Amino acid sequence: MLRKVKGVRDILPPESIKFTYVIEKFRKIVSRFGYEEIITPTLEYFELFEKKSGVEISKTMYVFKDKKGLILALRPEVTPSIARIYINYLKSSPLPVRLFYVANCFRYEEPQRARYREFWQAGVECIGLKEPYGELETLTMVDTLMNELKIPVSIRIGDMAIWRSIFDYYLIPDEKQQLLFTALDKGDNETFTNLVQEYVPPKAINMFQRLMQIKGSNVSSLCAECRRILSDYGFSEIEGRIDFIEELSLSLKLSRNSRIILDMGFARGLAYYTGIIFEVYSSNLDVAIGGGGRYDSLIEVFGGPPTPAIGFAIGVDRVSMALNYDVKTSPRILLVPVKPEYISAALNAQVILARKGMCTELEYKRDLRKALKYANNRDIPFVAIIGSEFVSEGKVTIKDMMRRTQHVISLEKIADIVAGQGSS
Repeated sequence: MLRKVKGVRDILPPESIKFTYVIEKFRKIVSRFGYEEIITPTLEYFELFEKKSGVEISKTMYVFKDKKGLILALRPEVTPSIARIYINYLKSSPLPVRLFYVANCFRYEEPQRARYREFWQAGVECIGLKEPYGELETLTMVDTLMNELKIPVSIRIGDMAIWRSIFDYYLIPDEKQQLLFTALDKGDNETFTNLVQEYVPPKAINMFQRLMQIKGSNVSSLCAECRRILSDYGFSEIEGRIDFIEELSLSLKLSRNSRIILDMGFARGLAYYTGIIFEVYSSNLDVAIGGGGRYDSLIEVFGGPPTPAIGFAIGVDRVSMALNYDVKTSPRILLVPVKPEYISAALNAQVILARKGMCTELEYKRDLRKALKYANNRDIPFVAIIGSEFVSEGKVTIKDMMRRTQHVISLEKIADIVAGQGSS
């Protein structure tokens, strides 16, 4: 028996229908915000991700040598590829540059519910849009997409700039900062404390613990508490970042299906984030279904000019799981020629209906009785019987399998019957 590789999956109907539905909705929404699709390669040089994706991703990457000995990787994410493309092809373009992608990514992690070694992301990158405009646009897109998908969400936001400022004050090296962010990302406070106490006095550890406890939806009052904590420990100069978070939350005009959660103990393990970060949660999944943030230094690190940038991605697999309703496909019609000599006529009818945007299936071998049974088993709602009257008059017998009714009509009127709007 041929088996699939551990951690990947075959996506079959009806899951595949929901999967493509999410992608289609994503493409439609982000295109309305002025984003254009870009297609990136699955294979990249390992060094593209090694520098700025972070320790954890580097550990879980699929890395190998090709036949020439070059070290390559299956992409674990897409943002570094976008940065590479921008530097190589687009840096002379007028800013902002708005791009989106749909891509499969790979990470060697232990498979579990909603986590796979091959997974799909649909994301956007906005290059050249500064704070707060990029944050407002990005979070508004997230809200619009989730509202279109009818998924109520909580959007958890934090700020990497606050943590980086404090870590820099205590002269914590970049590589240690990344380990601290990874610990925060995992909610591993014990590891965080063990790592940071080498560099900071005990009172600073107390400050970190107080900051990490700030979490909730009352953003203004929580921001006030953050200011008090930072002031108590002599970090008043960082309070401007708290003002920014509060102003951002007040400026957002989200739908009633979305709410902002401020979480000061929230960090992301990816090394390139520099400012606001966020993750999107659905009430019926215990994992994030999307996330993103600002990364103003990545393009410069890769050799480009200093350029602000922000982006987000949804996990298509996870968003598909979060849909709490069945995605309806176009009503299907089974075309049944009553005799083999009418197959050509039935094929002609199928072409005509396809041009009208209707989803059909052509029966070749079964007789009418078996074809009707097949339609029932496959939940095909309509059967169009193709006989001599189609050849001579252009008419078919259309059977409604649920209502158990039938009409003899012209091919042009089938759409009315299928939509429940017409009769003979």
